[in-house]
Amino acid sequence: GITIEGQVGEVDALPKALRVVINNPVLVSGYMRPDQVLPDSVRVKLKNKDIAQPAAGDSVRLRTVLLPLSAPVAPAAFDFQRHAFYLGLGATGYAIGDIEIISKSDHGNFFENMRHAIRRKIESSTEDKTIAAIATAFLIGETKAIPEPTWDIIRASGIAHLLAISGFHITVITGF
Repeated sequence: GITIEGQVGEVDALPKALRVVINNPVLVSGYMRPDQVLPDSVRVKLKNKDIAQPAAGDSVRLRTVLLPLSAPVAPAAFDFQRHAFYLGLGATGYAIGDIEIISKSDHGNFFENMRHAIRRKIESSTEDKTIAAIATAFLIGETKAIPEPTWDIIRASGIAHLLAISGFHITVITGF
């Protein structure tokens, strides 16, 4: 594991964790071979959702394991390396310690911070994480936090398209 510092580019809510993109990471401690270089952006899954939640623009430090981008597992299979290239990612990984927020950003990315504030408000208003995830999907289009069993129910009922379309449309209407 290595310790890196950088600026949060985006925050994604998953069912039991958060995933952050760290832009311009700098090696603070740990070992890297001389031929290795940190990429411009890395995506890291945090240990759990109940820790300090960073927002876009915050400067953070965390101990992490970074892995190279995985190649397709079969011919004509999904190419994550290509997908990550267009997302601007150079590595993925996971945190092996809690994230430490060094400094909060006052400006950051306006839209990312607004999505984060809406998600926090929804999550704090209900005890049921599944209801919060569905409400978040309808209001800001973030569907990653919906657990897979709930997705199965949504698909079986024939309303999955509502979440896919409504998240975008309600976001546009809310923006206006």
